[in-house]
Formats: sequence, C-alpha cells, structure tokens
Amino acid sequence: MNTKLENTPGPKSTGGFREVWLNPRRKRLWAVVAVLIYTLAGFFLVPLLVKNSITSLIQDDLGREVSVEKVEFNPYVLSLRIQGFEMRDLDTVRLAAFDEFFINLQVSSLFRWAWTFNEIRLTGSYFFFERYDVDDNRLSRILADAAAKNPEEKAPEESRGLPRLLIHSLILKDGNGDLKDNVPPTPVETYLGPINVEIQGLNTLPDKYGQQKVTIKLPQDAILSWQGSLSLTPLESEGDLVLENSRIDQSVAYLKALLPLESMSASLTSRFRYRIQTGEDGQVSVDVNDMEVKLDRLAISGLSPQTDFLSISEISLNGGIFRYPEKSLRFSSIRIDEPQLKTWLDEQGQISLTQLLPRDASSSQALSADDGTATPWEFSVGELVLEGGKVSFSDRSFTPGASLGLNQLSFSLSEFNNREGETFPFEFTGELDE
Repeated sequence: MNTKLENTPGPKSTGGFREVWLNPRRKRLWAVVAVLIYTLAGFFLVPLLVKNSITSLIQDDLGREVSVEKVEFNPYVLSLRIQGFEMRDLDTVRLAAFDEFFINLQVSSLFRWAWTFNEIRLTGSYFFFERYDVDDNRLSRILADAAAKNPEEKAPEESRGLPRLLIHSLILKDGNGDLKDNVPPTPVETYLGPINVEIQGLNTLPDKYGQQKVTIKLPQDAILSWQGSLSLTPLESEGDLVLENSRIDQSVAYLKALLPLESMSASLTSRFRYRIQTGEDGQVSVDVNDMEVKLDRLAISGLSPQTDFLSISEISLNGGIFRYPEKSLRFSSIRIDEPQLKTWLDEQGQISLTQLLPRDASSSQALSADDGTATPWEFSVGELVLEGGKVSFSDRSFTPGASLGLNQLSFSLSEFNNREGETFPFEFTGELDE
C-alpha cells in the first residue's frame, strides 16, 4: 500500500508573508507604511506642531506669555483637543484662558464643498478686558504691538465673501469674564458669568438657518438670554431677547462726568421680539415688536447740596414697536407710579433742577445739531399715565424759607407724538399742601 505524504507549508509560510506584505514591489507594503506614518504623525507630530504654532503666534507675534498644558489629535476622527490654555499680558495679568477647546471636522466636508464641523466646544473660558482711555485698552495695545512686529503691509485683497462653513453644534460652556473701565472718574468693574452659548446648525450656506440659545449671568443675579434663528448668508436673525433684574447702579459712574449725580439705583427688566434682515442693496432693517421695559425702585441722589431728589416706585413701557430704517418708535402705554420729586430755589434764585442742564453751550449744540437733511425720528405713545405723584418745593432764596407740596398727583395724556402741529388731550389732578 502506497501512502502519500503531504508536505506542510512549514518554513515557506514566512517567505510567503514576506512576499505578500514586505515586498517593496507590492502596493500593500506602501499602504501599510502610509497608514503607520499617518497614524504616528497624527497622534504625535500634529499635537506638537499645534502647540508650537500657538506659542509662536502669541509669544513671537503678539509679545505675550502663553502656556498650553496638553494637545491631542485623533487622525481617524479628525478631532483636536487643547487643554489648559492661558495667556498673560506684559504685567502678568491673565488676559484669556480656557479649560478645554474641542473641534471635530467631518470628512463630509469633501462632499459638501464646505468646511463641516460636527462639534466645536469651548469649556471654562475666561477673558479680561480693561479700558484706559476712549481709544486705549489692552486689546488695542496687543494689536499695536503685533503691527510693530510685522510692519509689512500687504495690498488689501478683494473680498470674496465668507467661506462655506457648517457647524452642527457650537457650544460655549461655563465661560466668564472681567471688565474694567478706567475712563469714568470712578473706575467700573463688572464680572460676567457663567456665559453659556449653544448654536445648532451655524453656517454660511445660502438661506440656511441655525438655532441659537445664549444665556449670560450678569452681576447681582441678573440674566441676559437670547434665543432664535441666525443666518450669515445673507445676514438674518429672528428671536427673543430677555433681560431680567439687571441693576443699573454702576451707570452713575459714567453720568458723573456729565451731571452732578452721586448715586442711582434701580432694577431693569426688558423683553422683546426682533427680526434683522439684510436687503439685496446691503441695507439692514430692524423690526422690534412686543417690547416691554420695566424699571423698579428708581432712586437718584445728587445736585448741590446733595439730596435724594427723585424716586419712582415703577416705570413701565408696554407694547413697544421699533422700526429701522423707518426711524419710528411707539409704545402703546407708558406708566409712572408714585414718583417723588424734591426741588428748591437756591440763594441765587436758581431752580435746583437747572443743575442737570448741559454745563456749556457747545455740548448742548452738539446734541441738537441737525443739518436738516436727515430723516427725523418719529416717537409716539398711545397713553402716558402718572399716578400717586408727589412734589416738594422749597424757596431758599430768603430767610426764613417757604415750602410747598403737591400730593396725589395724577396725569394722563393720550396719543402723544412728536409730529409738528399735533395737539393732545390730557388730564391733571392733585392736592396742594402748604
């Protein structure tokens, strides 16, 4: 009986593997090499290049210190993650920082002919802005230093419009910032945070709309929120803007340069619907509807001698409609509740409230300058109502002085507007208190 023995591949298997995969004449080898190079470059080289580029841009071009804790890049999902970024000014003040920046580019960019990002997310961001003068601030100084380091001027290129861009999800989470203004006689410092922004479908594609939701926490628990739609090509936006319980106390720091005021306090709440459109001629139109404004517990002190001369329980403006470029503003009603005014005649025979007039004629003329060619604004109110008013007047021009009071003041005015030649029916009642 004959037995046929089969030879096992044995040692020849190694030769076969080499022939198939390690033969430089075969495309498989170079495909493997390309994948290895792509992988190593993506995971190790790209993070190094990104970190060095950030450092070079900020330190060499802007002249500021920067630190970056970690950079990661995944070449297979095209995602970049930067952690622990911090930028400091020349005086070591922290200008900007973030905990993490994440961006994920989609391969579909090749088919859409548009830069397409699945997600762009910035977490734990911080910024500091300080103004020294009207035209001088930390940002302007950075730009000036950058221009000095790069004096070459390039001829302006013809604008080609915005690049084609699509961001499915743009998120700013837990951002915060500090603002410092040294221009007023008393510097103003403001903290903003947390700042949260969420935009879905932000893009520059024609007639494509994204949905945005923005929430910013302001000082003393005030909140600014914005929600609606946004298109960049052409520029169009529609939505709702709400400001809740914002304190206006710091505004007096800016008014002190113009008026003899010492303090001002009130709580401001406002909400409205808006629509912004850009026409074919580039003209921007703004429509605002359902505008509501409420000012609670207004109190103002100042003048000379310093006095708490005005307080109002509540001012409410309702049913506001704003149109531009038509230049019109209308409220269905304006109501003023429980205003209290203190005024007097001083030793020179001047009424105290005249201290609030412009201090020089030039500023008054600048405010009222009109060459007659501009379209005037149109303002109208359906009903203006004042209830529970009180006025205290004293005459200090002689000794002993005299005083007079008006209590339970009530005033109403219908269909008021600023058109020339119009008349308005009104009612006025009050009680005289000598």
